[in-house]
Amino acid sequence: MKRFGYEWMKLTWNRILLAAVFLCLAAVLFYQWQNAPKTQPMFDREQYQAVLTAVMEREPEEAKEWIEKETAWRRFLVSMIYFAEEKEILDMQLAQLEEQYPQTDWEARLETETEEGIGEEDLLQESRIYEEVAARVQYQASYPEFLETVQRQADSMLDLPLFSDMSAFSKRNIVKTAEVYGRLTGQSLGLDYSVAPVVWSESRLADALMLVLILLFGWQIFCREREEGLYPLLLGTRNGRLPLAAGKMTAYVSALAVTAVLLYGGQMLLAFGMYGAGNMSLPLASLSEFRDCPYEISIAQYAWFYLGVKVMGVVLFGGFAMALLTGCRKYGAAVCLYFLIIVLEYLLYVRMDSASPFNGLKYLNLAAVLDAKAWFSTYRNLNLFSHPLSVMPGKLIFAGICAVVTTVLAAWGFCRRTQQRSLPGWNACMEQVQKGMARLPRPGAHGSLFLHEGFKLYRLGAMALVLLVLAAGSVRMATGIPDREGDPDQRAYTYYLERIQGLYTKETQNLLRKEEAVMALQDEEAKEMERGYQDGTIGKEEYAEWGDERMRMIQARGGGLDQVLEQERVIVQTIQETGAEEKVGFADVNQLSYLFEDDERQMAYAMVFLAVSTLAITRLFGMEYQGMQPLLVSTVRGRRPLCANKMLQSILFLTLLYGILY
Repeated sequence: MKRFGYEWMKLTWNRILLAAVFLCLAAVLFYQWQNAPKTQPMFDREQYQAVLTAVMEREPEEAKEWIEKETAWRRFLVSMIYFAEEKEILDMQLAQLEEQYPQTDWEARLETETEEGIGEEDLLQESRIYEEVAARVQYQASYPEFLETVQRQADSMLDLPLFSDMSAFSKRNIVKTAEVYGRLTGQSLGLDYSVAPVVWSESRLADALMLVLILLFGWQIFCREREEGLYPLLLGTRNGRLPLAAGKMTAYVSALAVTAVLLYGGQMLLAFGMYGAGNMSLPLASLSEFRDCPYEISIAQYAWFYLGVKVMGVVLFGGFAMALLTGCRKYGAAVCLYFLIIVLEYLLYVRMDSASPFNGLKYLNLAAVLDAKAWFSTYRNLNLFSHPLSVMPGKLIFAGICAVVTTVLAAWGFCRRTQQRSLPGWNACMEQVQKGMARLPRPGAHGSLFLHEGFKLYRLGAMALVLLVLAAGSVRMATGIPDREGDPDQRAYTYYLERIQGLYTKETQNLLRKEEAVMALQDEEAKEMERGYQDGTIGKEEYAEWGDERMRMIQARGGGLDQVLEQERVIVQTIQETGAEEKVGFADVNQLSYLFEDDERQMAYAMVFLAVSTLAITRLFGMEYQGMQPLLVSTVRGRRPLCANKMLQSILFLTLLYGILY
C-alpha cells in the first residue's frame, strides 16, 4: 500500500502532469461548449417545455395532428418574413394550409396574428421549437413501425429465393437480430427528455487527449526513473521488484481511471448544464439517435454504463501502453509501437465490413471497446464459426483477456534483468556507423542553445527524416477534392453556385426568387404558355412538349436549388441575428464539408499529429534525463534558458508538422 501511495504522490506532485490534465479538461469542455449548439440547438427551456406539455396532454393521434398543424402555421409565418414582397408565393402557401387543414379559419388567424404582432427573432425561435417537437412526435410514432420492419425484413429475406444463397451465418444473424428487436415490442417511448446524452456521446477529442495522457502518465511512472539511471538499484533486490511493479501498475491504472472520469464526467455535467437533464427514467430509445439500441435501458442507466465503458477502454489502452513502456528499452520505440497499434485498430474498426467472416477483428479491438456509444446505439453479431454472438459479451471477454495478458507482460517486462545484451556483430556494426558519422561535414562550433536543441530534435531524434517522410506522403495524397460531377444534384448545386457565389445581395435574392417561380410554374413563360393553351393559340402537343421539357428541368435542378435555398435560409437568419450583411454569402458547402467534416480523415490526421508530436517532444525534453540531469541541477540559471529554447523548438516543430499535414 505504501508503494501505491508513493507512486500516486509522483503523479499528483508533478505540476506538469496536473497542468496537462486540466488543460485537456478545459480543451474538451470548451470544444463541447462551442460546437454542441451547432448540431443540437439550444432552446429556451420554459418555452420548449410548454410546447412539450401541450403535446403530452393530448392523445397520440391528436397530438401528432396538432403539432404538425402548428408547425406548418409557423413555417408560413416565417415565409412571410423571407418572402414579404412575393405575394403569389405566400398566397400559394396559405391555400395549401387551407386545403390541408380546412377546419381552421386561417384568414382570421392571420388577421389576429398580424394585430398582435410577434418579433422576428421570437418567431424564428418558436418555429424551431415546434419543428424539433414535431420531429420527436413523428419519431415516437414511427418506432413501432421500425420494430415491425425489422421482423418483416427478416421473414422476407429468409423466404424469398433471391436470398437462398446466403451463408449460414447471414441467415442465423438475421434470425437472431429479429429476435433481439422483437423483445422490444412493448417498450413505450417518451418525449420529455434532454439531448444531453447525444452531446456527451460525441467524445472524439476527449478520446484523443486521453491517448496522449496515457503516455505522459506512463513516462512518469515507468520510464523517468529508468532514464535517470535508478533501475540498477533493483538488481540487488530481486524479490522486491514484483511488489514495486504491482504498486506502479496499480497507481497507473487508478490514475487513468480517475482522469477518464474527470474528462468524460466533465463532458456529461456540462451537457446537463447546457441542455438540462429531462426525464432520465425514459428508455434510451426515446432519443432518435439511439433508435437501434437493442437493450431496454433508461437514459440514466446509459449514463452510468457509458462512463464505465469509457473507463474500461482507457484502462485497456493503458494496459497496452504499460506493457510497451516496460518491455521496450527506449521510450521512443514504445511510443511508435503504441500509436502503430492505435492506427491499425482504428483502421480495422472503421474499414472492415460488419458482415465479414473476420468481423471479430473489427469489433474485438481497442477502438471498438473505447467507442462507448456504439455499444448501445447499434446491434451487431460476431461471426463465431458461422454462429452469431452478440458483440457486447465478446467485447467484455476480449477486454478481460487483454487486461490479464498486458498486466502479466508489464510485470514481466519490469521485473526482468536490465543488463544490456548485444547481438552478434552489433558492436562492430555500431563502430562502423560512428566512424561514418565522424567523416560527415560538421558546422562550425557555436554556443547557441536554440541551435543545439534543434540538433537534438532533428538530427539525434531523427525528426528531420520523419518530416521528410510526412511531406512526401502529403504530396502523394494531395489529390484534391474528388470530382462529384456524376451526382445530378451536385451538378445542379454547382450550376447555381457559379452564378451566386459570394456576398448575399439583392440581385442574388431576385435571381433565386425567379428560379423558385420557374420551379413552381409561376414564371412569365409558364403563365404565357398556360394562357395560350387556354385560348387555343398553343396546341396540345406543343404544350405537352413544353411541359415535359420543363419537368425534366425541374427534376434536374430541383435538388440543387433546394440546397441553395436551405443555405439562403441560414444566411438570412445570420443577417437578422448579427446584422452583418456585408460579410455573409454563399460558399460551396460540399467542398467545405470534404475539407473539414470528413471525420475519418480528420481522425487519421489527428492520430499522426499526436503520435509524431508526442514522440518528438518527449524525446527532446527527456534527453537530459539520460545521465545529464545532475548537470542541470547544479546550474540554477541554466535551466530556464534551456527550457525556453526547448519550448521554442517544440513550437517550431509543431508548426512545421501542422503545415505539412494540413
